[in-house]
Amino acid sequence: MWLSWLLWLLLKQEEWVLENYPNDIAHGFRSIFLASLGRHKEALSSAYLSLDLAQYDPGIWGAMAWCLAVCGETEEAQQLAKEAYAARLPRCPRPWIAPALVALGEPDQAFTLLREAREEKCPWFPGSRLDPRLAVLQEDERWHIFTFKRLHQLFIKFLFFSCNILKCSTLLRGFTTIRG
Repeated sequence: MWLSWLLWLLLKQEEWVLENYPNDIAHGFRSIFLASLGRHKEALSSAYLSLDLAQYDPGIWGAMAWCLAVCGETEEAQQLAKEAYAARLPRCPRPWIAPALVALGEPDQAFTLLREAREEKCPWFPGSRLDPRLAVLQEDERWHIFTFKRLHQLFIKFLFFSCNILKCSTLLRGFTTIRG
């Protein structure tokens, strides 16, 4: 939700946002937003500013690699994605690098990163299913196996939880009947 709010602010109040939040994150989101709109020159300018402000932040490197790839700076995007992946502390969440790999034409590597994120229980993984930059992957059968397996696990947990609630309510009903 905060991303939607920031994007709305950037659309309506761009100058205000950049004056009041002159940091790597605001410029990073701005560059992603502008690249999505096809405004590549502005997107690159904002991406480079974000990278300068971030100094050593692999998370920003991973996110900006997508922007650079979409804007045609493929060699630089590949290098940035590799550096983001190689960083250990702080570490770049794998779902932040995957869109760059998709934009660079490497969907197999993107799936590998997403699988790693799922296995590591990365907190950024669930949102990757809704990332429009990964929409191209949805045409691949691995995407459905990838997402439905998790949905199946959640459904089983829900059923188990529901059954436990029913057991508790049955026990409570029996307890009140005995006492009452």
